[in-house]
Amino acid sequence: MKQAVACKDDIESYFERQIAWSRETFGPALRTKGVIDHITKELREIERDPHDLSEWVDVVILAMDGFWRHGGKAADLLPSLIGKQQKNMARKWPDWRTMSEDQAIEHDRTIAATVRITRRDLSAAILVATTANTVAIRAGTTIEIDGKSYVFEDETPVASGAMIAGIDYGVAIDEHGQPFVTALSGNPLSGAFIGGFHFAPGGNARDRSGGDTIPAINPYSLWDRDFRPACHDPRGMAIVERRGRLFWVDIYLLGVDHKEDGTSRFGVEIADGASLDLLDFKTASRILAEHGKRLLTHDEFCAAAFGVTEKSSSDDDPEKTGLDATRTSKFGLMQATGNLWIWGTDDDPDDPRPSLFGGSWLGSSGAGSRCAGLDCWPGSSVGSFSARGGSDHLSPA
Repeated sequence: MKQAVACKDDIESYFERQIAWSRETFGPALRTKGVIDHITKELREIERDPHDLSEWVDVVILAMDGFWRHGGKAADLLPSLIGKQQKNMARKWPDWRTMSEDQAIEHDRTIAATVRITRRDLSAAILVATTANTVAIRAGTTIEIDGKSYVFEDETPVASGAMIAGIDYGVAIDEHGQPFVTALSGNPLSGAFIGGFHFAPGGNARDRSGGDTIPAINPYSLWDRDFRPACHDPRGMAIVERRGRLFWVDIYLLGVDHKEDGTSRFGVEIADGASLDLLDFKTASRILAEHGKRLLTHDEFCAAAFGVTEKSSSDDDPEKTGLDATRTSKFGLMQATGNLWIWGTDDDPDDPRPSLFGGSWLGSSGAGSRCAGLDCWPGSSVGSFSARGGSDHLSPA
């Protein structure tokens, strides 16, 4: 039986011995490229067999070799490790559940900052979806962050890795002036994000038969600091145009944990008259108002839900927000109709009446973008009634 080897070394004495051996064996030079080349080779070994722990140890030893060759001392290593640990623990990190395990999870580099944007086209966001999985900054955009300007004369691709369906992403600029994409873990308006978008679990409707099940960037969800919903948080919303007027609508139905998640989030329990103690007209209005949003009018709902498969409904109570491709709208609203009725108002500007839109899973014959009850009992609160937030549009000055 193999016996454990007693180790009386501390990290400093170990490192002093390693430094002396390395200097004698490989010389005293910086060897920057040589060390990097060796680390790269060891990383390939790890890729081939990530469970061989000795390969990970090789990388640690090589990193320590680079540390002393570039000015570090044996006594400096542990304080440096502790300092870096404390710094990392104090940083803000995205929710790991929203990140792919195949891409790096980087800390939020977008602390509160002053962001100013100059653009050529005031009628559009500075971000444009170039493919189903990529975005770019429009040509002729200048972005100033805390007094430092970044000029994008040509359309500039935004670096992004693998994205997870149903997640909101923000676009920021790194220390080298390069735009990049990262998953959002909070309200992006409180940081230095220049804009963002929603990576939807399925594509938008192209005609009047619903969407598809292929994850894609919702092109109507693109926003920037000055072209966005007028509410507190731009995440999870899509812009809709109706007779020359722009407004924004939540992509998802209201969730139970809206105070923590916001009003529009993928894969959460839907707020309705059964999952909440009460979700009547007054309560739905109050909840949305707390988020700087409001109920949709009949006219707005008809426009936002256009493109769904009319006279159809889900087979059962959906319970959670998500993809129901048959009833995805042109603007990417998920479960837009035929899942749960949503509270809204009629179009009277002076005396708006409590209304219900869209139909529910309980009946398909009338469900759709034109399904509405325009004078409903405001005190009703049942399991087939939910809500979906709306917001006015904030245009660039």
